[in-house]
Amino acid sequence: SFAIIAAPYGISTTFYISLTDGQSVTVLWGWVLITLISLCIAASLGEICAVYPTAGGVYYWSAMLSTKKWAPLTSWVTGWLTLVGNWTVTTSINFGGAQLILSAITLWREDFVPNAYQTVLMYWA
Repeated sequence: SFAIIAAPYGISTTFYISLTDGQSVTVLWGWVLITLISLCIAASLGEICAVYPTAGGVYYWSAMLSTKKWAPLTSWVTGWLTLVGNWTVTTSINFGGAQLILSAITLWREDFVPNAYQTVLMYWA
C-alpha cells in the first residue's frame, strides 16, 4: 500500500505549496513526521499480518478483528474503500501526468498556456 500512493510523485505536484508557505523547514520536518507515521502504520499492519496471515488482505483482517455480527459489513466496507482508493490514486496520478506533459510544452513554447479541455484530452490520451 505504500508503493501505490506514489509519495515522490504526490509530493512533487504540491511541492510549491511547502516551499512558498513553510520553506525548507516544512519540507524537512514534514518528511520526518510522515516517515514516523508511515513506520507506525507499517508496524501495526505487520503485527496484524503476523497474527492473521492471509493473501486476502485488509478486508480479511477487518472481518477477523471485528465481532461476528459486524464482520461481513466491515469486510465489505473495507474492500470497497480499498477499491475506490486505488481508483482515486490511479486517476490522480494520471491527471497529474497530463498536467506535467502540458507544462513541459511551455519549455519550448513560452506562449503556450494549457486550457482545461487540453488537460482533460491529455488525461484521456
